[in-house]
Amino acid sequence: MTDEHWPLDQLGHFACGSGIHVEASCCGASFATRIGGFVAKIQFPVLSTPWQRAKLEAPSSFAVDPAIPLADEREPHQEWGVVSQWRTQVGASEQEPVSVRVQRLGFTIVDRFHEREGIAQIHKDTPAVLDRWWDLFCAWVSILSTQDPRDHLRLQGAARRDPVWMWVGGGKERRGQTVSSDAIRWDRTGTPLDPATVETCMYLAGTEESPPTEWLFVRDARSAVAAGDYRRAVIDAGTAAELAITELLDQHLSAVEEAVAEALMSRSRALEQRSKLMKELGAGFIPDGFAGTLQRPRNAAAHSGQAPTLEVAQGAIAVAVALLEQSTPLLALVPAELASE
Repeated sequence: MTDEHWPLDQLGHFACGSGIHVEASCCGASFATRIGGFVAKIQFPVLSTPWQRAKLEAPSSFAVDPAIPLADEREPHQEWGVVSQWRTQVGASEQEPVSVRVQRLGFTIVDRFHEREGIAQIHKDTPAVLDRWWDLFCAWVSILSTQDPRDHLRLQGAARRDPVWMWVGGGKERRGQTVSSDAIRWDRTGTPLDPATVETCMYLAGTEESPPTEWLFVRDARSAVAAGDYRRAVIDAGTAAELAITELLDQHLSAVEEAVAEALMSRSRALEQRSKLMKELGAGFIPDGFAGTLQRPRNAAAHSGQAPTLEVAQGAIAVAVALLEQSTPLLALVPAELASE
């Protein structure tokens, strides 16, 4: 090759955690991202033909070729997803899919690499790199929606409850790599993602940047609620609120002398003290019910081990989100070119 850059041309598919709930319009679509710094595309499964069969199928470029001997008999039995909601149009005799639960995604790494000898190692490292990408994608999904596609209680293999299947474009050998053991899972489905949200999460995952820590604590609090661990949820909501208040104070005190700012912050270390300081300085507004809904339940959970009710946990999360929308609003995390679409 004259430019001395060799195509990675790697394709594969992987199980996507506990599944992604998306609008049916995402079926068959591909989304741009970066995996391990390389330009890549993520391909969603397609609706069956006829789609009344309910199951989703592999896109044509990822389907098993019956003419090629299988290296592993498990691959043809991998599930790609299922239609989760239907609707009947007025006057129509058949239902049409509204949303689907995607259980498997295809990926294509389309970038070029300048060292031909290093391509084999890149291919070998793909499962680990893909895990990192999947963690980031799940993190962005979980804060931009009410879903959490992660496989919980899994010590390793974030994207995999079975192998990552990989091959090189035009090649005949397909292999499953790095099987991780299964574990008990629970899911938080929520409202189906629309294509714009999927595109945004794919883009943000490709930047290799994690969401702000305070939003990840909100994610963890919501996940704890889904798991029935309301004490953990209230504690995580309190941590998110404390980080948000600290950020608001830092922003407000950035215009004063550093020594003054440090003195004020050092005297106000606890959540209650910092919330009072924020109110006194006018650095932000305290949400209604802050003390009774978040502060006191959080202290009781953290220091006395008290387990609150579901309603208390949900209220604490709502208060934390109200603070985060002041310190690090979600809309500000989305690139302007994507937010305007």
